[in-house]
Amino acid sequence: MQEAEKVELQTVSEIVYKARNSIDKLPPKAVPKDKFLLCYVVFFLMGISHFLPSSFLSAANNFWLYKFRNTSDPTYSPENRTVLQAYFASSQTVANTIPAITFGLWNVLYGYRFRIVPRVLISLTVVAVIFYCLTAFIKIDTDNFQVIFFAIALTCSGIMIGFNAVSLLTSTNLYPRFPHRYMKICLLGEGASAIIVDLLNIISVGIFGNDLSDATLMYFILGSFIITATAIAFAYASKTEFFRYCLDTLPEKKSENRHISRQTIKSIFMKIWESIFLFFVFGLGTAATHTSVTSLVVSEDNNVTVWSNNFFSPVITFLLSDIWLLLGRATSSYFPWKMPERVLCVVSLILTLILVPSIWLCNAQPRSHLPVVFTHDWQYSLILGMFTFMSGYLLNAAVLYIREKTSNEEGEVAFNVFTLFMGVAQVMASPIGIFVVNIL
Repeated sequence: MQEAEKVELQTVSEIVYKARNSIDKLPPKAVPKDKFLLCYVVFFLMGISHFLPSSFLSAANNFWLYKFRNTSDPTYSPENRTVLQAYFASSQTVANTIPAITFGLWNVLYGYRFRIVPRVLISLTVVAVIFYCLTAFIKIDTDNFQVIFFAIALTCSGIMIGFNAVSLLTSTNLYPRFPHRYMKICLLGEGASAIIVDLLNIISVGIFGNDLSDATLMYFILGSFIITATAIAFAYASKTEFFRYCLDTLPEKKSENRHISRQTIKSIFMKIWESIFLFFVFGLGTAATHTSVTSLVVSEDNNVTVWSNNFFSPVITFLLSDIWLLLGRATSSYFPWKMPERVLCVVSLILTLILVPSIWLCNAQPRSHLPVVFTHDWQYSLILGMFTFMSGYLLNAAVLYIREKTSNEEGEVAFNVFTLFMGVAQVMASPIGIFVVNIL
């Protein structure tokens, strides 16, 4: 459900600025300069850090499989994978979803009581500390306490994602205070985050080859460095004259009391139900495949070539799927298919019912019930590419339909309603991955 988490948080990122269009033009007085474009660069780093934790842990798939391997099987055969190996990705989805929604809800209800800058810095600091803790375990032999380490990894992942949700949602409060290009560069960083993470993983594996321990150590050190550098750069930038000037264009409010009637929620729901349906389709499809099942898919030449052992999962399952996801979102934004919303809902449901079971029938190991129908790597790549492209398109389409069907006054309420239903969808869908792995 990493993508599901992304869309819930990025939905807010893309809309907050729209609601306060008037801030695009700063007050007509002497405006301080953003010296050396420091704040501009910091916003790009913030965008990367928003989705780096969830993408980072998922892309380290080979490391988790190694940590939870069957130590009595020197061949590390995919057919003999342990229960911990088989269920780690799906369990991580559940462990991440609940804290993300809980912390995100806290930020919406009570976050206004705290200043923006301290909230972001504290959240980034906690994420960095968790990164350091996980990095320390790379060189620790956990073979004798795999179950304990399994619990530690999931706990760390959940805490990290929870605080990261606070950081991202709080960062959106900066968008209406800064010129529009700062929001755009932040969104660019968010879109490029997963691809950057995948490339770092591939580079680390390429440098160290079969030495998975050193490759993962380098990978996690790079991730820790990015988060730490982002926190330090943000702390420094927040003290600059330009940053303080932009922050003061909309003074922070310590309290806010807004009541939304049930009739208003019902009226908004009737306007945006297609968007909610599209997200439900996306959420259920993702929970049932990526990464709960896709993290278990192995190459047709498994244990034969360097490609199959070291690069198949990082390149095919993660890098290419993230590229297709980005292409799907771009297509929805710039080259949308001209079809009624209800027709798109039907088409998306049909495609999901075709592509999701197709991914189940790829070479995911271990399995005891379903046959492997699509045995070749190119078949898996094609099916996963079509699924992630469709997912990216649906994510953007859901957001765009809300913009089109609601007024500026209704926009904030509409996205709050949308976020509420997204949270419900994620909680309902998160255990599906565990069930699907069990029926393979």
